[in-house]
Amino acid sequence: MTACSLVASRQASASSRGQVQSLDFLESKHSAVVVPGDGAVMLEAVLDPLSKAAQRIAPVLVLLRDALAPHLGVRVILNPRQELADLPLKSYYRYAAPPPGLDAAPRVYFAQLPQHKTLTAHLDVPEMWLVTTAVAAYDLDNLKLEDLPAGHTTMHAEYRLEALLVTGHATEVGAREPPRGTQLTLGAAGTVVMSNLGYFQLPAAPGAFDLALRPGRSAQIYAIARPVFDLHGGDGGGEGGGNGGGEGGKDSDDEEGGGEKGEGGATPGQSPPPPKPSSSEVLVASWQGRVVRLLLERRPGMESEDVLEAEGGGGGSGKKAIGGGGTGISGGGSGSGRGGGSGIWGSFKSLFGGRDTKRVAAVGPKSTSGVIPLSPRFTWHGETIHIFSVASGHLYERFLKIMMLSVRRNTQNPLKFWFIKNWLSPRFKDFLPHIAAEYGFQYELVTYKWPTWLHKQTEKQRIIWAYKLLFLDVLFPLTLNKVIFVDADQVVRADMKELWHMDLHGAPYAYTPFCDNNKDMEGYRFWKQGFWKSHLGGRPYHISALYVVDLARFRRTAAGDQLRVIYEQLSKDPNSLANLDQDLPNYAQHQVPIFSLPQTWLWCESWCGNQTKAAAKTIDLCNNPMTKEPKLKGAARIVAEWPALDAEVRAYTDTVEQQLYGARQVETPQEKAAREAAETEKAAEEAAARGDRDGDRD
Repeated sequence: MTACSLVASRQASASSRGQVQSLDFLESKHSAVVVPGDGAVMLEAVLDPLSKAAQRIAPVLVLLRDALAPHLGVRVILNPRQELADLPLKSYYRYAAPPPGLDAAPRVYFAQLPQHKTLTAHLDVPEMWLVTTAVAAYDLDNLKLEDLPAGHTTMHAEYRLEALLVTGHATEVGAREPPRGTQLTLGAAGTVVMSNLGYFQLPAAPGAFDLALRPGRSAQIYAIARPVFDLHGGDGGGEGGGNGGGEGGKDSDDEEGGGEKGEGGATPGQSPPPPKPSSSEVLVASWQGRVVRLLLERRPGMESEDVLEAEGGGGGSGKKAIGGGGTGISGGGSGSGRGGGSGIWGSFKSLFGGRDTKRVAAVGPKSTSGVIPLSPRFTWHGETIHIFSVASGHLYERFLKIMMLSVRRNTQNPLKFWFIKNWLSPRFKDFLPHIAAEYGFQYELVTYKWPTWLHKQTEKQRIIWAYKLLFLDVLFPLTLNKVIFVDADQVVRADMKELWHMDLHGAPYAYTPFCDNNKDMEGYRFWKQGFWKSHLGGRPYHISALYVVDLARFRRTAAGDQLRVIYEQLSKDPNSLANLDQDLPNYAQHQVPIFSLPQTWLWCESWCGNQTKAAAKTIDLCNNPMTKEPKLKGAARIVAEWPALDAEVRAYTDTVEQQLYGARQVETPQEKAAREAAETEKAAEEAAARGDRDGDRD
């Protein structure tokens, strides 16, 4: 990267950091692209043509050239790496430039893509935007142009900006550590301050909002010391900062002078000062969202209190969350999620026009109290059991429907499913209200934007793995105290009430250890040798397909903060965390303990022997490193009830989609391949059976 080194050294020797150095000294006869202009402005750039940075900046250069031509000249000096071990670019990139008027939406068009390659659509959006897929008839995880129906030549998808982010960093007056665990609200949304840089994140529409300490321990222990300050420059809120913030948030405790002070800081005979503020106004007035600093101070008498200590010692299912109160309207039902709290981010209404994308479950009419009642035709009883899962792509959404149906068939309690909204297809989101009403459960969609300071994953599968664990403390409503994660490709055979009420013996979460009785897989059990054997020190290595999270204890022990610190340390090594969602909790057992569930709670053919299958309470279609059999092909063979569940779900899906769209869902390449393989296998079996019958007649 010789050119970059020359530019850096020339800039370092400049008399002013702000002085722009011309790049004329760089030879560019054979290594530059020049678009001359007739003005005095020349835009120059040094780019590695095969870098992702060049892929992102090139469309912007074209946009500036077209917008300012002929007054702007552009000169791009190509500065490639001299040696490449691998092709660095494996994607096609387009920039959605803002249209000149307000009557058209930004759009991009990909032409001449390879017909036979399987492609995945991915968005590269500003950090302060929450964007979701609004319209897509095809599986955006598995796009293959050769699979288009006859007469179709294009695939179309629409995306929608759903919210802007208000993020920031909270600090405590006179303290070195951030006020971790402090709960904040912004409108109906709520979150927890992380110990990682005191970071917090909340969604918002354009407008003015109160950033407030949540009623309960957070508001009892802390007050807002001064109006929020915008880290991008300027004050973050309105005059006075809200709720008696006064001049810069100054209060009587800061005044000099002696005399005995009574409660609240007043001297005898004087009226007490106004109460310290518990909120501050935040104005969201640009597409950049807001990045603010929140300065907190302790209230008198609260100097030694810990905000993470439970109120009343709660922490199990059915008990009140730390701080109490709700964070908005939601169909929580009874049990640990009750209280009318909406998902921290979930079920947003489209903020900027278009059709309504709010999809809180509708099982019966929505009541004025914010609790969505179950239809009278269902007779579920007991507290609501909360199930969490993730899925991406039509194939895994098919698995997800089967998992939901298997849970519903075996559990008599009210159920509420939680899904990460980021990767669900529009068709699945349209389908959810119908299956929820048909089978009698509730659901909510939640999301969280990956923080800019946390080391990012680039592969989609690894991003999904990370979301299963890294943001458990901030992903759900603060009123939700427990949740059970169930993999999408899992079939449940037992009543989840048993797992819901299981004693975790003080651990924040519980996993099932890997089976040890399929001896054919012994060579693949990496945790029994080398680093893992030494690190675990006799502890089991657990599978991540099923786990229970005591969210109250998880937040109270700052388990999420500890996991993020460990992740940050390990993830920068490309050889670490190969199976991120499993390796991270197992590695962190010394800091964040795991309670081991009974082995019967998860059976997987790859690792478990057939002699224990009959007692299995769940069966997971986990990958087999030996056979590498596709999951869809092996599902009917491994799980006896799978074909019937699949047929029921597919029939109901076809009925709903016929009503919604006038046509059934397009078959994915994986589904097509599995169907053709099954048909071929069935034809071979029938041919063999006919041959046997003919032989018997002879």
